[in-house]
Amino acid sequence: MIESDIIFTTINLLRRSSS
Repeated sequence: MIESDIIFTTINLLRRSSS
């Protein structure tokens, strides 16, 4: 199970895109 990893990556991508 790597749900936490997926969420972390998603947030990271969103933050990067927002920047």
